[in-house]
Formats: sequence, C-alpha cells, structure tokens
Amino acid sequence: MAEAGCWGPRCLFTGGRYDSGAKKGRCTGTAGYIADAEIAEILNDPSRVVTKFVDPSSNTDILVYDGTDDLQQFHTVPEPSESWDMFKQLIRVGKEPTMDHRRNGDWAKLQCTEPATVLPTEFSPSDRWRLLKADEAWADIVRIYKASHDEGELFMASLSQTLRTRSADCGTFLQDSDNCDATIYCPPGANDDDSGPAAELIWNSLTKIHRMYHGYYTELGRVTASLSLQVDDMENIFAPIPEPNQDNIWLHMLINLITLGSMMVAAPLFNVNLRKLPSFAGGSGDNLKDGTFAFVAAISTTGKDLLPDGADTPWKDEDQGKFSNYMSKVLDGWAGVTERTVAKPFYGGGPGAQKGGELTDADLNTLYNLILDGKLVDGLWPEGAEMPQTNGTQELRDNIMKTFYGFGIPALWRVSRSYAFVLDSGFGCDADKPLDRYLSDATMEATGVCVDGRRYYLVHPGGVAFTCLETCLDNMFSAPPGIERLAAFGEITKEELVRGSVRTWMANGKRNGGGFPDTSDRGTADALMRLDITTPSIVRLPVCSPEVAFRGWEKGSHTPTVTKSLVPIPFMYDATFPSGSFIHARAKHTLSLYRDDPYARIV
Repeated sequence: MAEAGCWGPRCLFTGGRYDSGAKKGRCTGTAGYIADAEIAEILNDPSRVVTKFVDPSSNTDILVYDGTDDLQQFHTVPEPSESWDMFKQLIRVGKEPTMDHRRNGDWAKLQCTEPATVLPTEFSPSDRWRLLKADEAWADIVRIYKASHDEGELFMASLSQTLRTRSADCGTFLQDSDNCDATIYCPPGANDDDSGPAAELIWNSLTKIHRMYHGYYTELGRVTASLSLQVDDMENIFAPIPEPNQDNIWLHMLINLITLGSMMVAAPLFNVNLRKLPSFAGGSGDNLKDGTFAFVAAISTTGKDLLPDGADTPWKDEDQGKFSNYMSKVLDGWAGVTERTVAKPFYGGGPGAQKGGELTDADLNTLYNLILDGKLVDGLWPEGAEMPQTNGTQELRDNIMKTFYGFGIPALWRVSRSYAFVLDSGFGCDADKPLDRYLSDATMEATGVCVDGRRYYLVHPGGVAFTCLETCLDNMFSAPPGIERLAAFGEITKEELVRGSVRTWMANGKRNGGGFPDTSDRGTADALMRLDITTPSIVRLPVCSPEVAFRGWEKGSHTPTVTKSLVPIPFMYDATFPSGSFIHARAKHTLSLYRDDPYARIV
C-alpha cells in the first residue's frame, strides 16, 4: 500500500499494473498475489495481524497485516495519531486513524448511565447541560470541525463523527432524507472513549432548531390555498379600480412584508414552541422574548440580505394585474427566506448558503447561542407552569392575515385612486362632531378615532370637491371604500390604521413619509413581535388638516383637463412648499403626495 495501514476504498497501491510494489507471495512467487495457505499462516500469527474484519458495505473480508516494521524510522505518523502504535491500535478497534480522537475535559469520560441522562425530568435543563459537560463537548466539536473542514467535511457530518451519533442534513427541509426531524436518546456511541451523553443534548438541541424552522416553513405552504379567495375579495372591496404600473409602491410593500412582516408573522409561532420547553415555560419575561427574538431576527435579517436591487427586481409589470399575485409572492418570499435562514448556520457561506460551505465563527456562535445552557433540551418542568394547549398553527394563520392586510389595505387605497388619509380635526376627543363643514354626521360616526386625546378621521376625497348646478356647493370627504368590512380581513380595525398612521407622522416630526422601523432596536422588535401594526412606519396613510386637504381637493377639481364626471383628482404635494401644503400643479408632471417617502415619484 502507498500508505501504511490503509485499508479503505480510497487507498492507493505502489507500482503499476505489471510491477506491484507489494511483497511476492511465498507460495505464488508473484508480487500482489498470495495463496489461501499463506493467508491462513498470517492469521495464525497475531504479531503480523494489524486488523481483520468484514466490511459491511461490500461484505468483504478485510485483513491488514505487516508493513509497519520500519515505519517509525522512515515515515511520519499521520496526524492526529502521536505514534504508529496508536495509529495501529485505532485500526485494530475499527476506528479511522486519521480522525481526531482527542477529547478535552471530562465529557467523554461520562456514560449513558449518568443520572442526568436516565432521569431527565429530575434535573433542570441547565443542570443537565452542566452535569454532562456539554460545553466541553461543544468546544471539541468546533475544534475538530475546523480541522476537518479543510478536507471539505460538512459541519453536521463532522459533528456526527465526533459525537458518535447518526448522520443528518439539518440545513435543508427534505423531510424524507434530511434525518433532522427526530430526537434521539443517549446513543450507543456515547459510551465510547471519545464521546459521552452530552451527545444527546447537543444533537437534540440542533434538531430542535431545524424542526422549529421546518414547522414554520410547512405551515406557510398550507396557508396559501385558504387565503386565495379572501385576497380576491380584498381586491374587489378595497381597490375596485386598480391603477396600473404601480411597481414602486408594490416593490416597497413587498420589501416591508418580507423583512418586517416575517418578524411579525413568525414570532408567535416560535413563542409557542419555546413555551413548550422547560427553560421558557410559564412566562412572558425577557428570557422568552430573547429566545423568540433570536429565531425571528435571523429570518428578518436573511430577508434583508436577499432583497433584490431595484434594477433586478423579480416583481415584473405583468404581475401587477391582480393584487393576489403579490400575496403569492409574499408567501413564496417568506418560505424562501426561511430555507436560507436554516441553511446559513448549518452550511455557512452567508445568506445564499449552499451545501458544502464553511461555517464561520459567527455561524458557529449563532448555533451555540441558541442551544447554550440547555435552553432547547427537556428537563424538570417549573412548578406551576402549564404546557401551552396550542401548536401555534392557528396563530400563524391569523398573523399572516393581519400582517398582510395591515400593509396591503392602505397600499390598495393608494394605488386604486381612493387616496385614503387621516384627517386631523384639531379638536380634542370630547368635541361633538366638530368638522360638520367637511364631514357628514354619518361619516364622523363611522370614521372617527381618538388618539392621545385628539380626534382624527379616516376618510378619502370621493368624487370632485364641489357640485355645480346653478351655484357650486362644496362636497364632503367620505369614508374610504371597504372601511365597514375591515374586520373581515385579519381583524384589522380603523383604530389601528389611524393610530399607526398618526404614530408614523409623529415619529417623522409631523411630516408624512419617513423611514422604516429599525428592527435592531429591541423596543421596535418587541412591538413587531407582538403584532402591533401601529408601530411607527408600518401603516403610512398621510395625515393632514381639513383646510389643507380640502384646498388640494378643490384645486384639483378646477383643473381644465378635468370635468365633474371624471374620477377624483389625487392630492398633489409640492416639495418646495412647507410641510403639509397641498397644491395642484397644472404642469405636465406632478409630484406625489408623500414627501421623503421612498414611494414618491413623478407621475
């Protein structure tokens, strides 16, 4: 053999087809060929036998013999073995001699008979993790992986060999073949000299990460069909006359839904799953919030990393005929982001992680921070804590509805030329129908909302600003289409739409438009995870006073190119005027209402 002691299928021979470098057989007189009698003779001399066994993959008898007499003198011992005696001993016991069998600490000295293994419910998860010395095991896993990846070994393959567990492919959602959806009990290999019962804790923690993301991914697929009919209704109710070619509006809505929306949708499902573990049981404290945030922030961050540039957007003009097309893209986007999220910590290589990539220290730390201290393992249940009686799937469906419609309904009002906005009355909440010049009593009753002691109305400019017979009379703002049906769409309320818009306006210095929520801010992230659509910059309906709003409507109605029978003229905003001023420009081009809004464009 080219390498002494090698016996696997990748071993190489010395010499060529006609000039083997092997010893000549004593009976055959030919290099590379020995007779059965000589084989029997070798087997009867233990000093010559390195190892013998039946290879199960080929059902072949393997005999490794001789060939190591002068190795110490002429050949360097292959790492990590420290001597040829150690190298040969590993072969004798059926272990791969080129693998790292060194173990730090005492974790590999423990057996599956440890009380923290056989009596898991008698110990808290953190105590089990500590007693079985799982941190020591993780340190060896990382050290050995970093050395083995130089030869292209995957993280889970290296981990399986280090812990002596089954193999798995946890960076994908191929349920029939990924082998990463089942828990294990202390495996037989944990009783070997180079593994221990910490293998069970680490393995089950990593597969728990995979299962939680996998469950979310599966439910996203199931919910698609049940939403399609409702989205069709949404189009008819809130946007009966959609405006074509609103690609920038839709693109930005999709960006928000795939990044911010993924955090809002996923959080309650992960929250339920974590509350089924003793480390998170029974409470709503910082521990549970931090655990939930760790999972959903990874989804949101991956979504940002995967967003297309404007020039490369996949949202094409031909998709804009039906709003439901965007719903499909959002669900596909959430599913795709989840696939990439689970691939990154197991495959490495950034947001576009592919199988075979290298895990960075940051990737390894991400995994470790999710599992440290036994957070994801079973153990003693806290006294008085109750197991959640839901699997979270209904909550997920409800969250998808509310998130999608919370973003979608204001966007539909905008592109359908309904131009819904929030009218700031300037009066306190105790004022009785204060805007009778601009709103009918019925409209004030149907659209009024009190926010922080001030009265606002959710309205739109329906038709033209005046009606002319013998004289011209001012018309009134009215309720936007579909406002009476809001509850049927994710249980959205007018109060949420108004409060969210006012909070956006306030957060932007009482200017319409502004930026988007910073999900790295924990206060903002916690609000999103509570599914609070009133978080500033989620709902972005413009806010303005009645005088300014009506002046813009009125001037639009006087434009020579418009007659009283045509659709309402949209408000136009002149960026050179002070904030809140509305004009109607008679020039060929006008600027959209929302100053500093990423949607703003020349129309």
